[in-house]
Amino acid sequence: MGEDAKQPWTAVAKGVTGSPSASPGNPVGLESWDIGPHNRWAFQNMSALLPTAEISRGCGQPIPLEPAAVDLSPVRVATPAGGSASLTELLQATHTDGIVVLKDGKLAHESYFNGMREDTKHLLMSVSKSLTGALVGVLVDSRKLKPEASVTDYVPELAQGAYADATVRDLLDMTVSVVFREAYGDPQAEITRYDQASGWRGSNDLSRAGAHHYLSTLKKDARPHGVRFQYASANTDVLAWLIERASGQRYAKLLSDRVWSRLGAEHGAYITVDALGGAIASGGICATARDLARFAQMMLDNGHINGSQVISPDWLADIRFGGNNAAWRDHAFAELFGYPGGCYRNQWYATNNHHGAFFGIGVHGQLLWIDPTARVVIAKLSSQPAPMDPDMIRADFSAAEAVSRCLASL
Repeated sequence: MGEDAKQPWTAVAKGVTGSPSASPGNPVGLESWDIGPHNRWAFQNMSALLPTAEISRGCGQPIPLEPAAVDLSPVRVATPAGGSASLTELLQATHTDGIVVLKDGKLAHESYFNGMREDTKHLLMSVSKSLTGALVGVLVDSRKLKPEASVTDYVPELAQGAYADATVRDLLDMTVSVVFREAYGDPQAEITRYDQASGWRGSNDLSRAGAHHYLSTLKKDARPHGVRFQYASANTDVLAWLIERASGQRYAKLLSDRVWSRLGAEHGAYITVDALGGAIASGGICATARDLARFAQMMLDNGHINGSQVISPDWLADIRFGGNNAAWRDHAFAELFGYPGGCYRNQWYATNNHHGAFFGIGVHGQLLWIDPTARVVIAKLSSQPAPMDPDMIRADFSAAEAVSRCLASL
């Protein structure tokens, strides 16, 4: 047994400094709310920082989470240093705020840190994208959206920029050719200006114009659409714009009516909105870990939950098996995540590993893991100091796979 097995593994985020952790009596400012240690408070208090829209749970009875008779204490997780750590050590080292593990829909593990509780709504960051992808599936199934259609069929305001000749499928699979650098912390990067337009950095000229206006100013890159995976959060918010146009409803109301209110959730969720009420679907949803796990269980159960079909089985099969590995395999994420044989489809990542796992992931340590073979879902919400720490990302995947292996035979 290596030294790591005897002592808690710790990881230090690169280049991150900050003042002592904030508290409800000491709110953080909008310039640095998402960077550690400020995010330890902010991710659990987004409605105190930004305008939001409710995603109602409806009026139905919650589906209880029955306990599963399992023991995860033997689980050992491989660490970046080559040793191993217990699951608890791993959770603490990766700045976990809350984690819920379901096996066959039953509660196999639940733990909270940093003051989070089972009723705390936590920012999902880009796991929000995967919920948006599921909502698109609802509209595709009802024939209100067509993946092969042009973006401008729904939003003609985008006819002059990057999205003029893009399709809905290009948005879903992040294969839009757009000049958009997702370089967190770079003041000149498009993601920084988009954060400003979304209201995530306070009031300024960009925020007053709103996110939709900024999306219309983005330019196309030289290559054609549909060829290469390029992660651009802007694409998801274009999808949200299309969702509203195709459905005639605001994003939060539609997500409530068609998905959240049908999950048997214990709590509503909410989403941050820009100055004009536009939903920030790329990263702004906040929900409890338990209810996020319920959503994942619905996805695991082929879109069925609580006596109703929420997402089409065809859409779920397309997430797992319909992606383009050629567009994905040369991207840095393929190596970073450790799934070069996988793909990105419908705002989800498919591993194509031997369990057929697929997942949603967000910066600062958010992970929604679904393992169809082991019948396991994991909702892990965190407040890691840096947006993307490679060691912590790999540790989170290592933990998800280790837990799934432990529960696979039960």
